[in-house]
Amino acid sequence: MKIAGLILLILGGLGLLYGGVTYTSRDTVLDIGPIHATAERDALLVTSRRTA
Repeated sequence: MKIAGLILLILGGLGLLYGGVTYTSRDTVLDIGPIHATAERDALLVTSRRTA
């Protein structure tokens, strides 16, 4: 478990140095009885190189 955490930490640091991190969020658009609809939205969290 410690190795997985270390790998995620390194990948996160590289992502910030690269200039940003892309993530996907799921939002419920419609929820009526048995009918469910969700929307996936991609977003980019941009960081400047001065903050990293």
